[in-house]
Amino acid sequence: MNLDLAHLNDPDVRKAMTDELQADIDGERLFISPRVSPLRLKEYSAALRTAVEEGNDEAFAAKLAAGMLRTRETIRRKGLPVERPMPKDAPRALAEEEVHRFYLRGLAVHALATENKDLEIYRAKIKPVSKSKAKALEAVAPVALVKTQIPARRLLDDLRFNTPAQVALGATPEADGLSARIPVPADVSVDVPVESPTESHVEADVVDGEAVEVPEAEVVS
Repeated sequence: MNLDLAHLNDPDVRKAMTDELQADIDGERLFISPRVSPLRLKEYSAALRTAVEEGNDEAFAAKLAAGMLRTRETIRRKGLPVERPMPKDAPRALAEEEVHRFYLRGLAVHALATENKDLEIYRAKIKPVSKSKAKALEAVAPVALVKTQIPARRLLDDLRFNTPAQVALGATPEADGLSARIPVPADVSVDVPVESPTESHVEADVVDGEAVEVPEAEVVS
């Protein structure tokens, strides 16, 4: 996994994740990315359920990469629709976001059930990034958010309205690597993944002669 999710293997959190997914399905409000092929919707839902119940984003991404996504997509650039091939990292990005959203929802439900009204934000990114990417991430996911607390109820409500995980945590849609956990007592030390200055693969387009990162937002179905 690209994110070190502190409570993913907690059976109570997994059950809450599954309950949240089932509630979306029963209420016919399950968010399905426009990147998913309309011919593979049932397979997508089944793969997501497996990931939520017992799997992780890597296994889910592998299934998405096996022909479950469209081959092209339309985005907006400078206010205009532009068609492009589906990005190579689309399966990984989609899998990570959806598993993370249901993880945070399940964690928030579990926290509220155990009288933990607040959750602690932390850096959960495992995959190393370059110095330039780290600087860009700091602009949209400032270190000031790390170790701050967020109300579990607010986080849960935001995510139930399909808010992107990073936005629900207080960052921007382009942010990466933040998650939440049940606050750790002050006398207990916890190892947090440290980003190292190795090369990362960030999708970029060339605009006016300069390479600029393209956010996943504003996909036109």
